[in-house]
Amino acid sequence: MPLFTVFTPAYNRAHTLHRVWESLKAQTERDFEWLVVDDGSTDNTAELIAQYQREADFPVRYLQEPHRGAWAVHNVSLRESKGELWTKLDSDDGCVPTALERLKHHWFAIPADQRERYSGVTGLCEDQDGALVGSRFPVDPLDCSAAELEYLHKVRGEKWGCLRLDVVRQFPYPEDLSGHHIPESYVWCQISQEHVTRHVNEVLRIYWTDTPSLMRGKPNPKVNAQGHRLWCRVVLDLEHTWFFTAPLRLLRAAIVARGVWELRLDQPEVPTLAEACRRALPLVPGAQVTGSTTASFDHAHAKCGDDAKGADMVYRLDIPSKSRVRVVEHGDFAPVVHVRQRCAEEATEVGCSSDAVADEEAAYTGLLEAGSFHVDMSPCPVGCPYRF
Repeated sequence: MPLFTVFTPAYNRAHTLHRVWESLKAQTERDFEWLVVDDGSTDNTAELIAQYQREADFPVRYLQEPHRGAWAVHNVSLRESKGELWTKLDSDDGCVPTALERLKHHWFAIPADQRERYSGVTGLCEDQDGALVGSRFPVDPLDCSAAELEYLHKVRGEKWGCLRLDVVRQFPYPEDLSGHHIPESYVWCQISQEHVTRHVNEVLRIYWTDTPSLMRGKPNPKVNAQGHRLWCRVVLDLEHTWFFTAPLRLLRAAIVARGVWELRLDQPEVPTLAEACRRALPLVPGAQVTGSTTASFDHAHAKCGDDAKGADMVYRLDIPSKSRVRVVEHGDFAPVVHVRQRCAEEATEVGCSSDAVADEEAAYTGLLEAGSFHVDMSPCPVGCPYRF
């Protein structure tokens, strides 16, 4: 079984497939297979892949399907892939020579006993001229869900990486809508309910902008009404807790979904303490973190600051050796910082501070042994911004 399956959907792309081929030949990591699923091409794609199969020193599998649309061949790839990690490289794009090597490095850098909650690894893209596509991640690495990346960190633009095959297999596209565009966020919305992704600020993919993609594109409701409506329903069902962060996006989705969704503002869903601990993002020394307490909770009460009854945000702090740590928090309402060895257990609190160091600021300073800690911020009521 290979470590990676590189899946390429193809439909009359014989003139651009060489980009993928040349990229894969140049990979420094060789533990992969290339799976090309042809959606009924009428050009010389079959002959070209046959030539590649004769020349390749890695497995190349070619599956010919009747023309049913991009989402049908995507589902075929999920059934036929053999790798532990799955990645899609479009038929008009490429990747840097170390792309698979770096994805492997970052995947196995996640402790084995924690990988179950991760869906995969995602990096950056640049275009054929070397310009960065979209924005960088605010910290490196950034462990968060797709929803948190969108709403909390406001990262924009094309990204690329790998997913655990056993995870992405759980979320195929509905094949009765084949031929209708369904945004890829249809899958990411569902994955983000149970898993986080490790995001790294490394360019891994070459995103060519000279041809329209088989799989990507704008979800135009006039042209792709069914797929667009399905995507809106998924967004509403799974991301409504972010309403106060992006009300216009969700209201537009509600309009397109045509009344299949009811918004209840009086009892918004918030994560449990266990869920917030599981989703805890890493703190990086010297880096500033910003966010909002939208969809936060008030479950973790501290020993200082009048029991810290405010909206809480949880972060993870990994300390390789005994160190003096200082965390300064800026919030709109009597901020409190407290640190625990085990996130959900109040008895493991090792420090707490509500001492003001300036207007609307609090600081915790302490000497911590090597290990993993959880830092709980209670910066303000639900719905306000913060930074530290």
